[in-house]
Amino acid sequence: MTDDNVHRNLQFGPFELSSRERVLRREGIALPLGSRALDILIYLAERPGEVIAKQALINHVWSDVTVEEGSLRVHVAAIRKALGDGQFGNRYIANIKGRGYSFVGAVVPLTGNTGGTVVREVGDKLRDERSVTLLGGDSKTTIALAVGRAAAEEFGGQVHFVDLGSLADSCHVAGAVATSLGLALKSKDPSLALVDRVRSRKLLIILYEHVIEAVACPLPYGQHWGPARR
Repeated sequence: MTDDNVHRNLQFGPFELSSRERVLRREGIALPLGSRALDILIYLAERPGEVIAKQALINHVWSDVTVEEGSLRVHVAAIRKALGDGQFGNRYIANIKGRGYSFVGAVVPLTGNTGGTVVREVGDKLRDERSVTLLGGDSKTTIALAVGRAAAEEFGGQVHFVDLGSLADSCHVAGAVATSLGLALKSKDPSLALVDRVRSRKLLIILYEHVIEAVACPLPYGQHWGPARR
């Protein structure tokens, strides 16, 4: 790793990982994760796509003691639980049989420059429009996260980031959103049920890696997926 990459914040899905603060946050809220688990997560997330041998991870995290591979598995399981790894197809850490672990989520480095002017413009649009779509490269994710943080007070802290990047079926969008909101949908039409549950609430929902095919799963007339005031 170069000096420029040391102590930077990394964003993947609705999560932000700070190696300087040694904290993992989801939607701005710090998640409980032990020191060893954080060491593992930081090491893997800083090397997305690389397969890291289990012994290399053990040597890095437990450089001063001798531990069995079972200890590594326990901490990886804790990381996966914190990340909701596997829910709705979202995957972050893969176990590559016979080789080791790999961070397979899309990682975006966060810098101090989050496009302040753009963030303000998007925030202003949200006050007038129900849905705002950001197009472009990785910067759109950084800007969307910055908008969410800036708008948190206005929305009473009800800002939810929903990672759709790994969904195999766009018709699971409603289920993914419901899970992020802590809702259980028991209906043959989850999209309609979701709208019924949130229509009276003031929410900002940010869909990360939004799949355009989701329009194939119709919502009631006048309803739209996207960062919206519900």
